Amino acid sequence: MSGTKISDYDIGTAKWSEMLATMEKQRKGFVALSLTNFENSSLPAIAAGSYLEISGALYGFTSEEAVGGTPSSGQINYIYIDPTPITAAWSTIAPTWSDAKQGWYDATVIKRCVGGCYYSGTSYSPKGLLRGRKLWTFEYYSPSIIGVTESGSTLVWAAKHVNTPSDANTHQGFILTNLPNEAVVTSLKIWVSLPNSNDMCKVDLLRCPLSSNTPLGELGSITVYYGSSSGEDTTILNNPIDNSAYKYYLSVYFASTAVGIKYLYGIAVKYLAKSE
Repeated sequence: MSGTKISDYDIGTAKWSEMLATMEKQRKGFVALSLTNFENSSLPAIAAGSYLEISGALYGFTSEEAVGGTPSSGQINYIYIDPTPITAAWSTIAPTWSDAKQGWYDATVIKRCVGGCYYSGTSYSPKGLLRGRKLWTFEYYSPSIIGVTESGSTLVWAAKHVNTPSDANTHQGFILTNLPNEAVVTSLKIWVSLPNSNDMCKVDLLRCPLSSNTPLGELGSITVYYGSSSGEDTTILNNPIDNSAYKYYLSVYFASTAVGIKYLYGIAVKYLAKSE
């Protein structure tokens, strides 16, 4: 099998069927659509002047179109365009890619998904638009944790491999993060090795004002004890990330009354970032 040349015009002859077929194929999957309030956390709508193709037909919005229904708190909410009649509505059901239609559609392959946002209950952010084959994907921030040393009773962070000192006391270190602005953190996970029955490792994702080093509270927190090799917190507070007002860091805390080496093997911050 091979592809087919559509635009095979005969000079001097009006081959309208071929010309119309060319126009139809060129606009398959076409989308020139934007959302209002894309750069902030307010409720989005379909912006005036937006156009898109749905199942071979071209549709447009000459005025701003509100998204119907109510988004669900704490979830990704998708925006579907229904061509009968042309309206927009919220849904928490992820779309499926259609090769035949070159777009993201609902299960009926009638309504086309154009994007959406994460709704926290108060904030509609981050927002995303679907313009091609790639659907929203979650991303991870994992700071390097290889090569820490210990000096006296203080952890010295080079690029963070934690070795508790021989005095078997409690020690704490900090890692500044580099999370994207408006990212929505959905989980914090760590992997550890705790060989003694009274070992403990606690990792917090914290924020504090740009002008201060005093934390305002935890976004996420994990405490792992002897007998476990990992821990995860999926109840994350104070979303989304606001780098204009806060700085974010990870606090790593080890405690034990026994001499021995404890290891922090990895940290993963899972987040949803803005996508266009």
